[in-house]
Amino acid sequence: MNRTMSRKIPAAVALLAAMGMGMVTAGSATAAENPAGAAPVSVEASKSGESGAAQTGRLHLYGGNNFSGYTVSFTATNHWLGDNYWDGTSISVDNGANSAKNRTGRWVQMYTIGSRDGNCRGDNVGFANGVDFTNLGGFNNTISCLIFS
Repeated sequence: MNRTMSRKIPAAVALLAAMGMGMVTAGSATAAENPAGAAPVSVEASKSGESGAAQTGRLHLYGGNNFSGYTVSFTATNHWLGDNYWDGTSISVDNGANSAKNRTGRWVQMYTIGSRDGNCRGDNVGFANGVDFTNLGGFNNTISCLIFS
């Protein structure tokens, strides 16, 4: 693990510990290991029209801290955020999220390395339904893959 990543893990652990939930792990996952990975990817724009509002059934990512900036929401596993764009832009979501709200009804694991072949790996952080991250800490601007469980 490189020096930058080794600093990010303790920061994420501290963030999650302060929240009293979530977990940080290192490793990889594939669509075969996660039944949700077999579902078709569905990315839909937030229809709320207000910054920070979160709809049920979606993972909401925000480009800024405290649910500000660009927005996008996901309803299923997405192995490569490089093919997705912030709502109303041509700017890739890959490595751009700084805050998140989980309203999926499921556990979501976010990885730093995604790929079109269905492999997610690298440092990762997972969090339960109903958890909000006003700041992703050491994972700011590093998320490339989402796995819904």
